[in-house]
This record gives sequence, C-alpha cells and structure tokens, in this order.
Amino acid sequence: TLEEKNYTEGQFVKKGTLLYKIEPDTYLANLNSKKANFIKAEKDFDRAKSLIASKSIRPQQFDDYTYQFESSKAALDEAQIQYNYTKVTSPIDGIAGIKKQDIGDLVGTPANSTLVTITNTNPIHAEFSLPKEDMNKYISQIRENKAKITLDVGNKLFNGTIDFVAPIIDTNTDTIAPLIKSKGTNLNKPFFMSCCFNVK
Repeated sequence: TLEEKNYTEGQFVKKGTLLYKIEPDTYLANLNSKKANFIKAEKDFDRAKSLIASKSIRPQQFDDYTYQFESSKAALDEAQIQYNYTKVTSPIDGIAGIKKQDIGDLVGTPANSTLVTITNTNPIHAEFSLPKEDMNKYISQIRENKAKITLDVGNKLFNGTIDFVAPIIDTNTDTIAPLIKSKGTNLNKPFFMSCCFNVK
C-alpha cells in the first residue's frame, strides 16, 4: 500500500531521489523472520563443519545442513530485496511525470506496478515528420551522418544527430518519422522544442 508521495509532477529529480514509500510492516516482518532462520541455519552449519571434520556425522547429514544454510541465505537476500522496494527512488536524473497511483492504493501487481514515469532529458530524443520527397533527397547525407539537426529548447540551441529513421511511411501524411538525439542539454524542467533540419 502506498504510504507517502515525495515529489510533485513536473519536478526535476536526481537519481536516487525518494519518490514513494510503500507500507513496510509486512515486508519488515518477513525480513526479520528470514533473518532469524538464517542465524539458526548458520550456527547449525558451523557446528556441522566441525562434526564432519571429526567424522561425527554422515556426509548426507552435512549436505542437509549445507542446503538449509544456503536456502535460508537465499530467502534472506530475497526478503531484503523486497523490503528495499518499499522505498521507491528515481533510477535516473529526469522529469517526473503524472502520478499513476494515489496514496492508499494497493500496488505491486502487474496491473498497477507503474507508479510514475521519469523522463530522461540528457540526451533528448525528439521525433519529427519529414516528407518522403525530402527523405529521398537527403537519404545519402543521413546515412553518412552529414545531416545536422538543431533543437530550439527554451531559446537555447542544441545540436543533434539522427539516431533512427522509421522504416515505413505514414500513409496519412506521406511522411517519415526520424528520431533525433541531442546530448549535453542538462534541462531541469518541462519544455517545448522546435527542430531545424539542415544538410551539409
């Protein structure tokens, strides 16, 4: 269950910024239980190593202790991972989008696993439409990476390159959609942009 929301839509967030807290009680109880099981299994395993060295137990018994130790460790690791997920942090620097869930919502199922989308702003990826006649005219320059792209973002200009060209033509507009990429923008707020296409 979502317990806290710690950002505002449209806010620029740094990697590692706490976005949400999920109610941790159930996960903490499970973690403590698995920790107790592991401590006991570890002690039993250490004792078994001494016993097998003195041939006081059979190899099969030692294998059983080894299995209990390793399986309890794996269970503890999984419980720790699940508990860590109760603090949802941003995986990248970017702009937080519109929330997908509200405080009090039950989350964690495939239907409601998305909480918010963080949009990376460095590099910027932008898609625009280019008439197929122009694409045919400039295709060789595009393939040779000689096509220059300029993004106008908040009255600041950034150079970019064509990263991808759609393999099909939009029959409704008779255009092709190239995808451009511009690095080093370091934008920290939502923006609108315009695009200028030039060829050497």
